Amino acid sequence: MQTVSSVRRIAAVCRRDLEEIRKSPASTVMLVAFAALSTGVTVGTKFLLDRVLRMAAGADARTVDEIVRNVVGGLLLENSFYGITMLPFSLIVWVFAGALVMREKLTGNLETLLATPLSLSEIWLGKTLALSAAAAATGWLSGILAVIAAHCIVAATLSRFVFLLTAPAIVAGLLLNPLFFSGMCALIMVIALAKDADASLLPSFLIGMGAMIGLPVTVGTGAVRIGSWVFCLYQAAASVLLWGAVLTVLLTTKKESVVLSARK
Repeated sequence: MQTVSSVRRIAAVCRRDLEEIRKSPASTVMLVAFAALSTGVTVGTKFLLDRVLRMAAGADARTVDEIVRNVVGGLLLENSFYGITMLPFSLIVWVFAGALVMREKLTGNLETLLATPLSLSEIWLGKTLALSAAAAATGWLSGILAVIAAHCIVAATLSRFVFLLTAPAIVAGLLLNPLFFSGMCALIMVIALAKDADASLLPSFLIGMGAMIGLPVTVGTGAVRIGSWVFCLYQAAASVLLWGAVLTVLLTTKKESVVLSARK
């Protein structure tokens, strides 16, 4: 019974924050931006496919399929799919994570929440789930639409189906991205609760910028390929370390420190 009540309280916090995110003009702008990004991937797929087919003119169907899979799939679609499922976390976390907590502190709502049966971990988890759910839904929807459109273009052009994504690319985009970046979101949220929004921006900046700069460099130099199990292993290990840091900070944060930070 206690577990059920805890789940209901977490869900209530999550629904409340999701509604705030939905009503924000920034969320509409982001949806439009990711729709445009998915369209861009579709256009890029058509352009690259036409170039590949011109270069592979005269080759047999099996060779053409392999070239299309490696170039259009491995070079364009896998990297685009990963990026599209990653970017919403960076953008939504930067825009909403600190702001949601700061608004609660300024209005006094956070102290009111802490005076209720809600525990600090329930408030933190509800807010983290709201941000992570909004980011994951945006990324999954945009990424899957781009993948479907790309496959339709290839199938219509070649008059046969060619699967363009590898299993590691799917796992990295749909599972490991949300696991890692929801950890980033959780870390920012617990720091924002215990200290302030400014303090929470540093880890998001370091992790987010590190990912957005480091990944293109490593992929561009051939040091790592997103559509590989080695990359998935690296990201899974990074996720475990990140969530370990989150739990460490959460377990050492008390309600009193949150109340005091709200009164500064």
